Amino acid sequence: MKKKVLWIMNEYNSTKTDMSAALVWWYGILENLGYEVYYYEYEKYDIEDLTELVRDHQINFTIVAAYADIHTELIRLKPYTKVYVLQSDDRWRYANFSKFWIPFIDGVITFEGELNNYVSDRLKPENFHKMRWAFNPNTMAKVEKESGLIETQFLSHTGGLHGNRREMIGKFEHFGQPIFYKYTNTYEETKKIWSQSKFSVCFTQNSLNSGREMKGRLVEIPNWCVLVTEPFPDMQDYYDIENDIVVYTDVKEAIERMKFLDNNPEEYKRIFENGRKKLWEKNNAYIEWQKIMQEIDKDYKPIDIKKLLKEKHNYD
Repeated sequence: MKKKVLWIMNEYNSTKTDMSAALVWWYGILENLGYEVYYYEYEKYDIEDLTELVRDHQINFTIVAAYADIHTELIRLKPYTKVYVLQSDDRWRYANFSKFWIPFIDGVITFEGELNNYVSDRLKPENFHKMRWAFNPNTMAKVEKESGLIETQFLSHTGGLHGNRREMIGKFEHFGQPIFYKYTNTYEETKKIWSQSKFSVCFTQNSLNSGREMKGRLVEIPNWCVLVTEPFPDMQDYYDIENDIVVYTDVKEAIERMKFLDNNPEEYKRIFENGRKKLWEKNNAYIEWQKIMQEIDKDYKPIDIKKLLKEKHNYD
């Protein structure tokens, strides 16, 4: 019998026009790792209804994506299920947000959290689970429906224009390299832009311009085109930065590197194929969640990820 996992997350984006970022990142992964998965809409959150669902369906693991509120009432679920909070912003809100979840949960899954911080705030070390941002083949690998053709672009940028992004786009334009930018309401449109770009740029300053941070785009773009990016934390753990992607600290340097690759198709192909291979074979959500489930589920039996990618996604 399959064990059961309940996700508590937003199902739609802020404009209600597309799936949420949480679904983009995690939909389909635990199902393909062998679990029976339920999804509970965060915006319709009701602890009485939730407790009944968890109890009646005998949910083994409940994972709640952390948004703006701390849900102390989740402690009521603990007689029936193991409760984990997934934290994606510990680098900037650990002290005034993340640590206050600790008394009400069984464990934390975190992208940016530090073990020492959590342990000092009385989380047991074995209940701390570190995760990397990773490519989800279920949602990120192809354009699912027609979203309108656009002209092929040399260099694109997708995402918001907070922080210093307008300034950085202006620097590229100042040195003669325009950037195609479009704010998209759907993830399908975003993937369409990447698929019709030769390069796509990622700016890694946080919204306060106080430091660099890992951006999700860094493990999405290389499936579609060559990633051009400013430095980001732990980047050597994700890519061979000389052979998989283009990393730059100077805009003119980035433009020169793109022109070189554009004039040398074989080298462009090599960089693109290396980056894409790293997504599928190293920076992959199945790998990350298999690691997590081995830590939290004593009965989990690891599966052959290479075989799964072949059978479920036709990747070989």
